[in-house]
Amino acid sequence: MPFTLGGDFFEKPKPKSPIKIFTEKRKGKTVTVIKNVDGDLKALAKTLKAQFCCGGSVKDDQIELQGDHTCAAQAFFKKD
Repeated sequence: MPFTLGGDFFEKPKPKSPIKIFTEKRKGKTVTVIKNVDGDLKALAKTLKAQFCCGGSVKDDQIELQGDHTCAAQAFFKKD
């Protein structure tokens, strides 16, 4: 099922290998890291940040979200 980004519809990217979603502690704060995602990472990060109401960025071909969003991210990528 496509998701919308600013009125435009995008298909969820198909991963080349299994998507890895995990958390890291950085300076006492939790960061959710999403790796192995194909497609436009900036657009996907923007959609995830809006859906999860958090901040984040794209660094080194991975998406980093502020806070622990592992369960929500897994549910997002499992939806079809």
